[in-house]
Amino acid sequence: MEAALSLEGQFQALTDSESEVLWAYYMSTQKFIYIAPKTDVFKVHFQEEFFQAPFWVSASPGKNPERKQVITDLYDDLAGKGLLISVSQPVYFRDRFVGVAAIDIGLNAMRRILETGDCLGESMLI
Repeated sequence: MEAALSLEGQFQALTDSESEVLWAYYMSTQKFIYIAPKTDVFKVHFQEEFFQAPFWVSASPGKNPERKQVITDLYDDLAGKGLLISVSQPVYFRDRFVGVAAIDIGLNAMRRILETGDCLGESMLI
């Protein structure tokens, strides 16, 4: 838990008001989640169902034995912020899977990113 708390500064910077990142968080196999921006604990707190969420499943050893960073398909945010994707990084300590660090980017942010610039033709997010 101490390691997760040490990420507070980076997580807060990732989710500042100008950021495209909706959430930055670490979830542990020890059944806790640390999330930014800070939110009412009654709105976002650890729930067993998080172990079935795309950000977790896609990064877990069963689906990701290579231990690579992964990007989920579009899914509905468990905390109610709409459709988003997660960029998830599995976390290992002494060769043991201990959790997932992730950021969530909302559908509206992805649309804004794709609509910026003055390129001729079409933009695609791959």
